Amino acid sequence: MSSFVPDGVIWAAAARGLQRAAGPHLPPGRAGATIQQWAGVAGYAAGRPADPTPGRARELVELFAASGADHLVALAGEPEPDADRLLAAAGVLLADGVRRGAGLAAVAPSPVPQAMADAVLERCLAWHDADVAAAAPLLAVFTGHRTDPDQAPSGADPELLARLTAWLAARVGAGVVVERAVVVSGGFSRLMLDVTWRGGEAVAGAGTSGSAVPTRAVVRVEQGGMFAADGRAEVAIMRAVGGCGYPVPEVLWEEPDPAVLGDRFFVMAWVDGVARLGDDALDDVLRGIAALHALDRSVVDAVGAVDGLAPGAAPEAAIRAQLAHWHRVYRNCAPHPMPLLERGFAWLEAHLRPTGPTVVVHGDPGPGNALHDGAGIAAVIDWEFAHAGDAAEDWAYLALIRGRRLMSPEQWKERLERVVGLRYDDDVWAAWEAYNGVKGSCVNLTALGVFAASPRPTPDQLAIGVAVHLRFLDRVVDLTGARRP
Repeated sequence: MSSFVPDGVIWAAAARGLQRAAGPHLPPGRAGATIQQWAGVAGYAAGRPADPTPGRARELVELFAASGADHLVALAGEPEPDADRLLAAAGVLLADGVRRGAGLAAVAPSPVPQAMADAVLERCLAWHDADVAAAAPLLAVFTGHRTDPDQAPSGADPELLARLTAWLAARVGAGVVVERAVVVSGGFSRLMLDVTWRGGEAVAGAGTSGSAVPTRAVVRVEQGGMFAADGRAEVAIMRAVGGCGYPVPEVLWEEPDPAVLGDRFFVMAWVDGVARLGDDALDDVLRGIAALHALDRSVVDAVGAVDGLAPGAAPEAAIRAQLAHWHRVYRNCAPHPMPLLERGFAWLEAHLRPTGPTVVVHGDPGPGNALHDGAGIAAVIDWEFAHAGDAAEDWAYLALIRGRRLMSPEQWKERLERVVGLRYDDDVWAAWEAYNGVKGSCVNLTALGVFAASPRPTPDQLAIGVAVHLRFLDRVVDLTGARRP
């Protein structure tokens, strides 16, 4: 149930993070804010309860011993309680309750009395509420996607910049001088650097179109699997979508060797444009998402192939593939099986249905990922979540989750119907919001491993892996009816 991070991991990450905060590449205001964030992390670690997992395993032993189900009684009778096996069994029990209610086949080898299943669900909900309360201080630490205009941008780490300069010189010629390299504020999946240089010569064919290499670009460096994002897949999708004329930045180079900058990265051409929030700009964003969903089936198949989806795959197959992907992500990242998340996956299996043909899904649509120039949208950016799937995934994420900072879901729905003619019934909206909630819960768990292992750990990574993960899961709990009236 819990995404509890051991004290030793927190203190080791804090030591690395504070050392970086004292470096010369951070302006004083940003360094001070970073130190204050780490102080918030220290307060969270000092004030939270001890790891609850062993105690929860013992509670499950007691419940299973009285269940009357042979497989649970046998599990409860083992000499030493195995938390992972007990929590996994609880997850199967909760998921089977959803499956049976929907007329689907159960997984467990023998039925469990309904009263016992209800007792396990209630126990899991109580644990979840305790986890949410314990993680609340981390939400105060989390910066979200905000940027502070009063703070100067952070310079790139000097040692990282030296390695990047040497790598760049091998592509545009010796004598290249990097004039400016700053960290781009915004999302958390990548370390992004806005780099301007002079000197060197253009290398024929370095750009995907064979054009001359520009002197300003954005470097996107992976961060140890953050958000399960793979730069190679992102580049392949950007090229597939851009190849048919959809506005994306040109990818100039890929670097698969993590030894260069500490992880794989790619470099894309700088696009002159800014994110805008005016009515005309928002309408352009909606029309841009609709245009993405209308791309030819050959482009959809090319995007699907990146994830191993067969050409012409039915919409149901694309949905199943995405559910299987996010379940793998969660199990690879979570410290223990999470019964309520398993229940959420089972609910989606029973209730999620296609709303149309398989399309190219951006996965993180919104005004912040569309750059406007004087003529409209100059480029759509941040393609790390793109895949072949259902259009409702994008619309539900925009209208019900990400877009809430700008207007209410009802206002988004009205705007969608007016601008692009889109309309779903309430059940469809709820199902695809639940999908995005499950996806968000799984995505954010990836931050736990990054926080533990990164040479550049941040308080945001801890907050994402614990508190933001739980915030998404809490919404899933509500949407899937886990809390009975």
